[in-house]
Amino acid sequence: MKIPAKKIIESNMILLGLILIGLLTMIYSYYSKQPIEKNDLILIKGELQNKPKLITWGGDMPYYEIELMLKGKHKDFSLINCGYDLINEEQILSLKTGQHVQLYVNGLEYRNDDDVEIFSLTIGKKEVFKIGDYNRCYANYWKRLYPLVIIMLIILIFRIFHGLGFTEKIKKLFK
Repeated sequence: MKIPAKKIIESNMILLGLILIGLLTMIYSYYSKQPIEKNDLILIKGELQNKPKLITWGGDMPYYEIELMLKGKHKDFSLINCGYDLINEEQILSLKTGQHVQLYVNGLEYRNDDDVEIFSLTIGKKEVFKIGDYNRCYANYWKRLYPLVIIMLIILIFRIFHGLGFTEKIKKLFK
């Protein structure tokens, strides 16, 4: 049964809107990413005040972060976003109180906030991730939406072809 083109378009407007929002978000994310410059960061050296703590929030789609606290610093240093993606969670959570760490953090954020994001991490003499690693991860963050948008496009195309009656024609070919 062939459905009029106007009905097909009307029935797929929400899906089309979601696809456009996804595409625009991907484009914005791709072009708005500014790499983090080492000049904007400050090096913080210290000993862990206590064991790193894993924090999970967000319900059905959990969001993870690991908090580090250093002796003498009244800030929470957080491994979130790309910082969390670049680490081995077990390695970080197995750190002991008193271990030496070096962190690169945003200077402005360090002065103004109590919770500071980590952009580079060194434990003892072992570099866990560098600023360049963080920047590469951050530049590719837009790709997380890519599979979702592709799936929605496939669904939209299938719905349009089905509405135009192409699926019935294909079924008849294989009978």
